[in-house]
Amino acid sequence: KQFNGKTFNKKASDLKRFVNLKEEDLHQLPFSKIEVQRIAKHCDSPYYSGKEAHKGLLLSGNHYKNIHIATHGYFDLSDESNTIYSSCLMFAGAKNWMQTGKSHELYGNGIITADEISRLDFSSIELVVLSACFSGMHDVYVSTGFRGLIGAFSAAGVGYVISHLWRADDFSTAILMEEFYYQYIQRQQSPPVALRLAKQYLAQVTIKELKERGWFQPMLQLGLEQDIRKQLEALEGSHERSKPFKSEVYWGGFSCYRCN
Repeated sequence: KQFNGKTFNKKASDLKRFVNLKEEDLHQLPFSKIEVQRIAKHCDSPYYSGKEAHKGLLLSGNHYKNIHIATHGYFDLSDESNTIYSSCLMFAGAKNWMQTGKSHELYGNGIITADEISRLDFSSIELVVLSACFSGMHDVYVSTGFRGLIGAFSAAGVGYVISHLWRADDFSTAILMEEFYYQYIQRQQSPPVALRLAKQYLAQVTIKELKERGWFQPMLQLGLEQDIRKQLEALEGSHERSKPFKSEVYWGGFSCYRCN
């Protein structure tokens, strides 16, 4: 398949050698669509979700200034010596490939590894945000620096990468990211400063403020699974002055790396 005149190898067998993924790892991220919708308003830009969010958009994304990816990230802890292959991001078609072993004409295998990313030319891109679990896990070598998704985007020429070190909470991440883009786009803060301010905001935001900014009702209309709906309803019913995300568990995993 070609994107912007470049040919990319999409053999499913190539990834099977390196990535030990399971179908159950690809559970639904119910709040990611709301996240990108609200971010898109700050950036005045299009967004892609569901079946529209295929890996070709990233492979041919060298004309963007910023790229935001809200999806599943993966880092194979059993194979840290091959992080350039075992670090990857999931896109539309990944689950189908895992079920059938066949690549789709448009979606390919739905998975893009750090190795694939490192071969791209992203020198015109200022910032890539990886709103994904484990996207920031990597090996560090004195001679070569980061190896993994961060190292891959750095090799591709990206200026800054924001990533996450552990399993991210879907709801609080959406709130954090909207505040980040408010600081980054509207207030024109640098990515590191915007992230620091967004983390401070998330730690201090109250239930009352979240209600005022319309975070609960749109979420409850998403057709959520019963246990997720109950958790959200319980959160909405908390004392209005409570700060539900003050623990660093919700924001401490996000880091901003200056690459180039």
